[in-house]
Amino acid sequence: MDSIKTINTNRSAYWDNMKGVLMLLVVFAHILFQLQDYSDTINSTVDYIYMFHMPAFVFISGYFGKSERSHSFESIIKLVFLFFIFNSIIGFIYGFKSLLQPMFSYWYLIALIAWRLTAHHIAKFKDINLILFIIALFAGFYSSIDNTFSAARIIGFYPFYMSGYLLSAEKSDKLCRKKYTKKLLSGSLCLIGSAVLMYIGYHFFYYTDNALQMAAYEDSVDAFGRIVLYVIAFLAIYALRCFTPQNKIPFITMFGRNSLWIYVSHRPFTLLISDHIKGIGTGYIMMISVISALAICLIFGNDFICKYFKHFMDGGAAIFTSDRGKKTSFSQIAALMVSLGFIVSALVKSYAGVSKADIIKLIKGEYNGDDEAKNTENDYGEEAIYPIMTDEQEKEFNNAFRITFAGDLILLEDQVKRAYNGSEYDFTDVFEYAQPYISSADYAIGVFEGPMAGEKAGYTSSNFNDGKELYLNFPDSFASDVKKAGFDLVTTANNHLLDKGEEGALRTIDILDKIGLDHTGSYRSAEDKEENRVKLIECQGIKMAVLSYTYGSNHINDNWLIDGRYSYLTSVISNTEGERFEKLRQSVEEDFQKARSMSPDLIVVLPHIGTQFSNEADETQKKWFDIFIENGADIILGDHPHVVEPVQIENNNGKNVFISYCPGNFANIYREDQGDTSMLIDVYIDRDTKKVIGGSIVPLYTHARADGNYRAVSHT
Repeated sequence: MDSIKTINTNRSAYWDNMKGVLMLLVVFAHILFQLQDYSDTINSTVDYIYMFHMPAFVFISGYFGKSERSHSFESIIKLVFLFFIFNSIIGFIYGFKSLLQPMFSYWYLIALIAWRLTAHHIAKFKDINLILFIIALFAGFYSSIDNTFSAARIIGFYPFYMSGYLLSAEKSDKLCRKKYTKKLLSGSLCLIGSAVLMYIGYHFFYYTDNALQMAAYEDSVDAFGRIVLYVIAFLAIYALRCFTPQNKIPFITMFGRNSLWIYVSHRPFTLLISDHIKGIGTGYIMMISVISALAICLIFGNDFICKYFKHFMDGGAAIFTSDRGKKTSFSQIAALMVSLGFIVSALVKSYAGVSKADIIKLIKGEYNGDDEAKNTENDYGEEAIYPIMTDEQEKEFNNAFRITFAGDLILLEDQVKRAYNGSEYDFTDVFEYAQPYISSADYAIGVFEGPMAGEKAGYTSSNFNDGKELYLNFPDSFASDVKKAGFDLVTTANNHLLDKGEEGALRTIDILDKIGLDHTGSYRSAEDKEENRVKLIECQGIKMAVLSYTYGSNHINDNWLIDGRYSYLTSVISNTEGERFEKLRQSVEEDFQKARSMSPDLIVVLPHIGTQFSNEADETQKKWFDIFIENGADIILGDHPHVVEPVQIENNNGKNVFISYCPGNFANIYREDQGDTSMLIDVYIDRDTKKVIGGSIVPLYTHARADGNYRAVSHT
């Protein structure tokens, strides 16, 4: 009877044991989460854990959410305070995507607030869990229900919370009273059933990280995947309840008792560990992740540390209640510092790009934004000397074959709306000033970054970083206007390829074919990809083999694109180490072998890769660009970062290799991130030797009249 009494007390070893095990899995999975691209083993491990660990945690939260205290003003304020402090701190470190969207794990605090405030009101309705399940199932069809205020997760995981809420203590005790052999048998059957469903579901539905976190469906069939996911989770929860001991377990019980503090504290450390263990081999990664998870739980889950965490939370709640005293607490200082952090962040963003020296001048009131332009001296204090092209060189360039490359041809929500003239979408404004230069090129290449899935699919839904989930979709007329501007070829290999699903990606190819705009980068079938993944182009006697790649596609598990459901659709490059990298590298080398077998004059590579809004090439870009050069690339025209990155010519075994990491967007409105400046890239080819002889850039700036669309204006 003692064990039964223990279960009914407020501090139950049984439930703490369950939470302790789940907390270890949470930390372990979060360390591996950033390393999923490294190997299929790591990716599968994370996916399997994600299929049940948060549903189980939510279930337990629901079980303990029945008390009046759980939805009291003080309890809710404590959660709000914790969210404000911890979500803000990690937001300052890693950069807020939007203040409306919780960072990393902190969605759970918002969700707990929502569930605690509503569960006791709706639990009285008949068949409420069935209603919540149906709502969660249909919510997946609406992309507007996203991570804003954790909406998708609140709705998606609510059936688990309500199931725990509706579980009475008597029914819970009844399971605990069963003989261990019976519980072992029942639990084993449920565990086996969930494991079989996990394996089948994982390989049949190809669960993405987003799908496992209740994001909108990519395909209507994903609704069935969510049903299977619910079954898996409930089977796993029951198995866990059957297997969990009722007596205290060293450390595990303590981890469960202090799970809240582990949860709010662990995420920055898992991110740091992930960065330091990548590339050491799958076995070592798994071993270090297990040890690190235990260490993090011991550090942040021990009673001594958690005593101060609790004081900190209570002090935070006291700020908003009558309990606040005259004495300043650490909680008040922390809240003040975070609030000041928002002010500093706003000031830093306002003066992005201003040097430290200029900031000092700004503080002193001496800053003049024109000082930089007035300085014409080099690093040695000498007057800068710029070389001037000779008459012979000018003649050589004038007679050369010119390839012009533009950055991302992308349409955000406002750009689509501005193009509507009352009867149709007209994007000729976008190319008004640049069209003469593009059309004068011997061959012009652009990046068609987004699908044309048709009006019914809904056009682009966000202007980026505005709190709304970004899904691109362009009117068909955009493709026609791109062609009219003078583009000869577009690459469709990009991270927005599947923003409107498989049908949207395939329809894009159909529209491009219909208007006669040549393309590469995405394909209709495995046979189409095999035949056309290396595109051979001949123009004015110059024969070019073109290869196109993307680092991945949004909302899609990379496995789908590499060797899964969508592997026929495009070609992928990602990572710089690990099993997956070696597999992708081998595939790229095979592409180059095929390209060389066509005896082209030039091999041109169009990689969609890099760090967004960074003016410097990242290590992944550099690694892959080196691989391209090693395999015989003559011209590499990269894109994706949305800002201007370096352009250079390298000498490789006596031949010039032209490299452009990113020219920025063709015309866009990311003013805060320098996205409104870009350039056209020119590569010059000698018509006789068929070799690269040089390059140039045409600076562009995005401009818009009050009554017109955004357009690229030349600085020259």
